[in-house]
Amino acid sequence: MPNRVQRKRTKGWKAPLCSCGCDKPAIYVGRGSDWGNPWKVGAELMTETWMPDENRGGMTQPAHGAQLTITPDLAVALYRAALIAAQSEWEAEYYLKGHDLMCWCRLGQPCHADVLLAVANPTTN
Repeated sequence: MPNRVQRKRTKGWKAPLCSCGCDKPAIYVGRGSDWGNPWKVGAELMTETWMPDENRGGMTQPAHGAQLTITPDLAVALYRAALIAAQSEWEAEYYLKGHDLMCWCRLGQPCHADVLLAVANPTTN
């Protein structure tokens, strides 16, 4: 199963080779790439924006005038909803299947790369 790799700025650090055996580094999916998450953690979100709501099975709009700060969980949920709305899951599977993905997010914290890994590598039961 492919993994998420945390990119680092440490002197001498090099991206690890992908575990798929392609002899290339893990694929970078952070900002600046085609797969980057446009929702920045800590930014303010306009209250007119529709929000993902898994409890309601779709999207909901927050109360007018509500002040929302984007949390890691919310940034990932917005990314997931946008990926599905754009019907880009097939692109993720085509380009990213089997490859390790690299982003700046700390391991163990919510990250859009986890969404991409799940979409690109669906499990069959």
